[in-house]
Amino acid sequence: MALLLAWIGGLIYSLLSGLDLPAQRALLMLTVVILSFFIRSSFNLLHSINTVLVLVVIIYPLAVLAESFWLTISALMIIAFGAFILQQQPSRIKQLLVIQLLFSILFIPLSIFIFGQIHSASIAANLIAVPFISFIIVPLNFILLTLFWLPQPVLQLLYALVDYLLELLMSYLNWLQNNGLNAIEVAEIEEWKLILILIFIVLLLMPRGFISRAMALFLLPPLVFWNQHQLTAKELKMTVLDVGMGTAVILQTAHHSLVYDFGPGNEQGYSLGLWAVLPYMHNQGIDKPHRIVISHADQDHSGGFYALQQKYEGIPLFSGTVPEVKHKFPELQSIKDCHLTKSWMWDGVKFEFIGKQPEQSVSENNRSCVLKVSLNENSVLISGDIEFDQEIQLIKENPEILRATVLVVPHHGSETSSSEAFIKAVDADGIIFTTGYLNRWKFPRSKIVQRYAKTGAQLMQTDKTGAIQVYCSEVDCKIKKFRHQHPRLWY
Repeated sequence: MALLLAWIGGLIYSLLSGLDLPAQRALLMLTVVILSFFIRSSFNLLHSINTVLVLVVIIYPLAVLAESFWLTISALMIIAFGAFILQQQPSRIKQLLVIQLLFSILFIPLSIFIFGQIHSASIAANLIAVPFISFIIVPLNFILLTLFWLPQPVLQLLYALVDYLLELLMSYLNWLQNNGLNAIEVAEIEEWKLILILIFIVLLLMPRGFISRAMALFLLPPLVFWNQHQLTAKELKMTVLDVGMGTAVILQTAHHSLVYDFGPGNEQGYSLGLWAVLPYMHNQGIDKPHRIVISHADQDHSGGFYALQQKYEGIPLFSGTVPEVKHKFPELQSIKDCHLTKSWMWDGVKFEFIGKQPEQSVSENNRSCVLKVSLNENSVLISGDIEFDQEIQLIKENPEILRATVLVVPHHGSETSSSEAFIKAVDADGIIFTTGYLNRWKFPRSKIVQRYAKTGAQLMQTDKTGAIQVYCSEVDCKIKKFRHQHPRLWY
C-alpha cells in the first residue's frame, strides 16, 4: 500500500507539473523502482538508471536530442557516484555538501559541451536553491492547493508570501552574479578532450584503495600539450554562418575579429544574431569583436543586431547606409561610413573597403559595404547586396582590386547582381551563396548559378552545406563545410 500510494503521489505531482519529458522520465524511474519492490527483484540505483535509460530511448527515441535528457541522466549518475563514495553513511549535511560539490565538478565537461560555459556560482547557488525549492517552495505550493476553499484575500496573502520567498531566492542568485560569480565562457574544446577531462576528474575523486589516483596524471600530457590549431600571424579564418535567408560572416586573425552582418531579426526577439552569431563567437572564445560591419540596413543583414546592440555597445561600427542604420538603431552613438574608411592591417592581414562613396540617391543595396581581406595573392571578397550598377562602377574604378580567391556572392544570387563582367573581374576559385532553404525568392537563381558554374569555380550554398569556413595563409586558401565535417543521418 505504501508503494502504491507513493506511485500515485508521483503521478499526481507529474501531472501538476505539466507531465513534460523530465517529469515523464522521473515517473518512469519511480515506476521501475516500485515494480522492482513488488516483484522482489534485487536492484540498486545504477540498475534502475540503466533500465530507465533503455526504456526512455525505446519510448522517446528523440529524447536523446534534448539537452534535458543528458542533464537528467548525468545528474542521476552523479548521485549514484556520490552514493558509491559515501558508503560510510555520513550525516545528511555532509551528504548534501558532497553531492553538490560533485555536481559542480563533474558537470563541468557537460556544461562546456552543451552550453559552452562554466558557471562559477553553481555550488553556492545549488546549496541554497535546491533545499529552498524542495523543502519550502514546493511544499508550500501543495499546501496552498489544499486550501483552495479559503477566502480569496487570505489566499492572495499566502501566495504573496510564496512570491516574496521566490524573490528572496532570485535576489540571492543575482547577488552571486553581481559579485563576480557569473558564467565563464569557454572556447571550443574537442569532444575527446572533454571525455579525458571527465575521466581525469573521476579518477581524482575515486576513494582510496579502489584505484590509483596517479593514473590521472597520464591524462595530463594530451590535455595540456595536444592543442587545436590556433591562428598565427598572416593567417585568416572566415566563417560564413548559416543564418537562413540572410548574411552573417565572422573574420578572424591571430588576435583580432570582425563581424560582417548579423543575419535576419527584429525587435520582437527573433534574432539570428543571438541564435547563431553570438554562440559561434563564444565557441571561438571571442567575447566581443574588434570591429562590426553592417553592410546596409536591410532586415536580413542588420536585423540580428537588435538583440546584440547593448552587448556590443562602444565597438567601432561601420556601414554603407549610415542614415538608415542610425534610424533603425537610434541608441548607437557613432557609425562610420565604410566608403570613407581607409584600409588597415591586423596581424599581417590587410582589410579594405572597396569603392568610392555612392550618392545618397543610390539604392541601399548598391551602397552596401564591399570588404576585401587579403594575404599576398590570396583573398576573400564579401560583396553585400550590391547590384549591376554598383558592380559596373567598381569595375570602372579598379577591376584588379576585385580579384579574389573566394567570393561571397552579391545579393544571395539574385538576378539583379552577379553580372558576367563582375564574375570575370573577381575570377574566384570558391563561390559562396548565403541563402535560406526553400526561400520564397528562389535564391540563388538558376541563371546565376549557371553563370558562376561556367567559370569552373567550386560553388557552395549555406542552406546545403551549413556554415562554410575558409582558412587562408600566404600559400593558399582551404575550404571546410560544416555538414561535411559533422555529418548527421538527416543530411
